[in-house]
Formats: sequence, structure tokens, C-alpha cells
Amino acid sequence: MPPNNDEIRFEAIVRDHLDAVLRYAARRVPERAEDVAAETFVVAWRRLRDIPGEPRAWLLGISRNLILNETRGARRRLALWQKAAHEPTPANTLLVSTGLDPELVAAVLALPASEREALLLIAWDGLTPTQAAEAVGCSRAAFSMRLSRARRSVTAALSQPLPLTQEPT
Repeated sequence: MPPNNDEIRFEAIVRDHLDAVLRYAARRVPERAEDVAAETFVVAWRRLRDIPGEPRAWLLGISRNLILNETRGARRRLALWQKAAHEPTPANTLLVSTGLDPELVAAVLALPASEREALLLIAWDGLTPTQAAEAVGCSRAAFSMRLSRARRSVTAALSQPLPLTQEPT
């Protein structure tokens, strides 16, 4: 099937302006220049009817907006991460409010997040190690290591060992 007029026009725009868009993006976000250029031409294809007769400035404006949107999003994500780091997570708040032995709660909260998640998936959510490994997206061996480290850490922090179930072999 031969290309239609829109396809021919778009191919000419890409051919004539790709280098300019790449240079523009490379000056601002060198590590993402190719992605920005690709996204710019996706927008251009979607808005082909809006592209003026001389599209270079219009395309660079699209690139600029994409870069600014990405920068704003990155700032928002960073601010959210910083805020979350200083506030108790819902899981930690729930753990503290369960009425469990405060020594046990403190030992579990002191674990790294991945080990705490491993321990809670087994002890609280009742998953087998195989199921829990699938839930967190890691291998059974990696999950077993996390769980083993969590158990050792909590047991060492307590005066009595934890009674935790094992998956049947």
C-alpha cells in the first residue's frame, strides 16, 4: 500500500528536523536526548494537522515542554520520596498498633524493608516462601535469604526465638 500524504509529510518533517531536535534535547538532557526526540515526533504525528509550514520552532517547543514536564515530575517524585522517608508508613503504623510485644515490634521495624516484607508475608499474610517470592518478584532462593536474615535479626533482638512456619518440602 503506497504511503498517503500525511505519511509522506511526516517522513519529510522527521528527515528535515530530527537532527535539530536531537541537538536541542542533547544540550538539555544528554542522557535522554534520543527519548525526547522520539517522544517529540510521536506528538508531531498525533498533531500532524497542527504543525505549521516551518515546523522547526514548533518541534523544539514540543521538546521543551516534554523536558519541562519530565523535570517537574522528577521534582514531585523526589519531594514525595523525601516526605515519605520522614513519615511512618501505613504498614509500620499498623504494626505498632497491633498490641504485639513492643520488643517484637521494635525488632521487626528495625529490619531493612525487604527483610521486613519477607517476614510479614510469611508470618502475617500466611504465604509460603514460594508464594511470597512470587509476590515480591524475586527467586525462591533470594526470598529464602531475605527471610533467613530477617529471622536471625529478630531472634537475636529478642530474648525468645520466633515460632515461624516452614513451607513443606
